[in-house]
Amino acid sequence: MDSSAACSLVAKIFNDVDTSQLAAAAAGQQQQQQEIDASLTPEEFAQMRRDVELLGASALDKRAAKAWKAGMLARLGAAADKAPRTPASLGIGMAKKAKQREAAALQEAIAAGMVQAKGRGAKARALKAKQRDKGLMEAGPGFRNGVLRLGKSMKPREQQQ
Repeated sequence: MDSSAACSLVAKIFNDVDTSQLAAAAAGQQQQQQEIDASLTPEEFAQMRRDVELLGASALDKRAAKAWKAGMLARLGAAADKAPRTPASLGIGMAKKAKQREAAALQEAIAAGMVQAKGRGAKARALKAKQRDKGLMEAGPGFRNGVLRLGKSMKPREQQQ
């Protein structure tokens, strides 16, 4: 196309348009849309939605298509696809590396002050509790408020009979 032909096409686009015709056309389209919406049942609308989703799924890449397929199967109640079994020789190494990454992340968080370094463990606290002097409570739970309460089993045998 030469430039004069292109200019004439552009001039046709930007010619003055009668606004009354545009308003009438818009009103007619709006009325048609309302008629279509009124005649559309929920089942038909759901079917249209599924059709559009199916059409859009054909353009998805590999990962997105796999996720979409899994979602569709889940909605239908089917079991999800299982991941392939990882061999033990690989899994052990992966677990070891994950543990190292977790420890490094914990150290980084401690250094940043986001996490407080843990103190003594439960074993050390239990050992310290065993070594603590219980005072009068060593006689048992019967000692309260300065009074030792004795049950039948704690009395001497001569007094029990």
